[in-house]
Amino acid sequence: MQVLPSIDLLAEAQLDEQIQYSQDVQTLNTSATAVLLTGATGFLGAYLLHDLLRMTHVTVYCLVRCADNATGLQRLQAHLQTLDLAIDWQRVVIVKGDLALPLFGLSAEDYQQLADKIQLIYHNGAQVNALRPYSALKPTNVLGTQTILQFASLLRVKPVQFVSTVAVFFSPAHRGQLLETTEPDGQQLQGGYRQSKWVAERLVQQAQARGLPTVIYRAGRLVGHSQTGAHGNLNDLFCLVLKACLLLGSYPNVDTYLNLTPIDYVSQGLVQLSQQNTSIGQTFHILNPNNISWLEMMGLLADLGYCLKPLTYADWLQAVAEEAAQSPKESIFNLLRFLLRNSAFFTDTPLFNVTQTTAQLAPLGLTCPPINAERMRIYLHYLQKIGFIPALVS
Repeated sequence: MQVLPSIDLLAEAQLDEQIQYSQDVQTLNTSATAVLLTGATGFLGAYLLHDLLRMTHVTVYCLVRCADNATGLQRLQAHLQTLDLAIDWQRVVIVKGDLALPLFGLSAEDYQQLADKIQLIYHNGAQVNALRPYSALKPTNVLGTQTILQFASLLRVKPVQFVSTVAVFFSPAHRGQLLETTEPDGQQLQGGYRQSKWVAERLVQQAQARGLPTVIYRAGRLVGHSQTGAHGNLNDLFCLVLKACLLLGSYPNVDTYLNLTPIDYVSQGLVQLSQQNTSIGQTFHILNPNNISWLEMMGLLADLGYCLKPLTYADWLQAVAEEAAQSPKESIFNLLRFLLRNSAFFTDTPLFNVTQTTAQLAPLGLTCPPINAERMRIYLHYLQKIGFIPALVS
């Protein structure tokens, strides 16, 4: 990971002292009829919108960056259509706003009116970019979270369901198995996105200590829907590496593992947990309880008919570099070459214990679909259908 200028993250992670919660609320307000959802135009956000409408009776107010509400609705509808998600649009309200702006960019009157309607908040919105520094991501990811926590205090206390990432643990300070109760150490954390999410988590924890009911959900590497294969983030490093392997006809012969979690399991699990008052104050790792080795993944591809040649990691990187030199600057090979220089994708990453999460979800009938040959067939078929990867030549 590229070393960026040192930032005092503890100093950054200070919730405004004026944000206080007057009521002693010990419920997540599971009977709420109006909820605010941020980040609905993202991959996980689209599924959260779908599952909130399918699994509860709420009306969902979606904060969307747009020129006007009509444009925002069109943007959101187009996004869900690409993922084959059908929802009841009569229960969706577009709120033209921006997490990076004070009061979400709303007038004081509109901000108060929105606060009067909302009873529960799902804060999923964030700027996800592995290349940008903390300073560039702070307005949306940190200050936006602070605005959410201030908004949660207005008129009535609004519990906050906060979506974070296991990437807050990707630092030299963490090795071995990590529990859901393990506190991430931000002092050695590098990378603006990871740093911004660590700071945002600390803000949420401080709000919880002041009386706001909160739940933190950490997601990992998301993959497509377990039944349809639909994937909403094709710039994810896993998708890029997979595509590069298929285009090059080779793969790095590296003994490592991956944790890949189908998006529907994460979304449904989050909605289920958010409806349990026992979740207050807890942190959940909504991850696949079973890792898959990289070489096992390559074996699944071989079983499906993809004949890829194993190379040493150095030789495979050289193949990527040679392809990048002959490709446009915006090609996946140039992007991948940069990302792999600044990523731990093929190096040791922490092992995450998900016992607490699976123990609460299993009685609700929700288990994580395995990443097996059938799942990979579904994923590859979808990626072929949309033209992201080449079709298999018989």
